[in-house]
Amino acid sequence: PDELFTYLKAFGQTHHLGGVLLTSDGVSTRGLTFPEAGRNFPCPITVLASGDSTPFPDVRIQEVVCNEWVRKKSTFPVRVYYNTGDYTGGSVIIQLSDLKGVIEERVVKVADQASPDEEFRITAPEKGTMQLMVKIIPDEPDKNQDNNIKRFTVRVIEKEGNILCLYESPHPDIDAMVQSVKSTSALNFYAVDIADFKGTDKDYDLIVLHGLPSLKHPIAELLKEIADKQVPELFILGNSTDPDLFNQLHSGLTVGDKRKSDEAAQGTMSQSFTLFTLPIDFQDHLSTWPPLILNYDRYTLDPGSQVCMSQKIMGITLGDPLVAFSGTQGRKQSFICGNGIWLWRLHEYLEHKNHDYFDDWLSRTFQYLMLDDNKDRLRIDIPEETYAYTPVRING
Repeated sequence: PDELFTYLKAFGQTHHLGGVLLTSDGVSTRGLTFPEAGRNFPCPITVLASGDSTPFPDVRIQEVVCNEWVRKKSTFPVRVYYNTGDYTGGSVIIQLSDLKGVIEERVVKVADQASPDEEFRITAPEKGTMQLMVKIIPDEPDKNQDNNIKRFTVRVIEKEGNILCLYESPHPDIDAMVQSVKSTSALNFYAVDIADFKGTDKDYDLIVLHGLPSLKHPIAELLKEIADKQVPELFILGNSTDPDLFNQLHSGLTVGDKRKSDEAAQGTMSQSFTLFTLPIDFQDHLSTWPPLILNYDRYTLDPGSQVCMSQKIMGITLGDPLVAFSGTQGRKQSFICGNGIWLWRLHEYLEHKNHDYFDDWLSRTFQYLMLDDNKDRLRIDIPEETYAYTPVRING
């Protein structure tokens, strides 16, 4: 509609238009709707309705979820959500391709769908930008094919990422992170007992602190060095984390006193979280993961921080964060407010025979923290193509 009215306005500058008779079925497949496109038109518009209002089956790509940035040579997931509506055909083909051609395609029987999504795993090149496209192909003619394709871009980070994990004492959480990162060839994960740590011998892109700072290991000089170098941090709070030493860091999260007895809290996704995108059904998996162990009676975030997961205790969702992100002091910081993420990874394997959702969440967390993106206070990402009456997700 917007292209039509743009043409008519230009035509009216050289011709006298007394009015416009528009014959249409009223369906807008892209761009502005008819009322929006015809607003403030210089002459009357008369609409003659035509077409058939009977609904028809329509297959479409609903959403594509993947990292916007990936490390070189890393294998990353592309999850495709699609909708077959009232489609009566036997099967559809879900096809992933790049500029060179088809990377992979799968035939999905519509009647056998357990969930309307497919996950592809592809390997990033050494450098450059990947121009990718997902297409759904029905085995019967589809009347509206405009929404059968979705294009997206993935940018490759050429530099290898180095992560240093320092821990107060050995813990299964450490091994869970080590095993998770193994699937990403361009990430190097170094786990070191703080008692054996002799200082940094290289530049790290991210520092993970498990159970630190503690009374036994305050690591004040190291924390100052990390702050001076503006290195992102991920704090995993545990029983050994000293609340006074932690609060002195002014990291964006303040914790209260230690509980007399530990509390178990599950996670629930925050609807307002926008720093990166997780699969639509991630909450379905998260709701079944075992609780983390909380050692403090209060968790307070500074203004401007974002909650990724909220605490859910005894079936009640609280405002306190379980996983959160902050951007104070000009650098990124993240907090996992309890320990026990190793159980999340184990449970995912017991239920689904893989670690995909846990590894995907941890990978996106690491990638976001390590990404040296622009410093704009507001950045909005919107789809390049939109269709009328189709939900649109805007990330900002």
